[in-house]
Amino acid sequence: MGTGKPGRRTFEAAQAWAIEEIVRGEFNVFRGMEAPGSRADRQVRRRIRRFSGSMLRACLADRLREHQLRNNRHVMARRRA
Repeated sequence: MGTGKPGRRTFEAAQAWAIEEIVRGEFNVFRGMEAPGSRADRQVRRRIRRFSGSMLRACLADRLREHQLRNNRHVMARRRA
């Protein structure tokens, strides 16, 4: 779960299933978007900005960032070293 104000955490907990469905259905679990600033990353961030509701957009952006941190090959290489 993302960080932020208590209202945001409550929203994210209450809407976890919907957020997960959006990530799976709309963004294909963020596959191919591991590198921040890549073309795929910029396209997805544009799509996230089109969603209504600032809390939903913030939750989706946080999920993308968490995915990038977990799956970026440079970060993974540093963890192994």
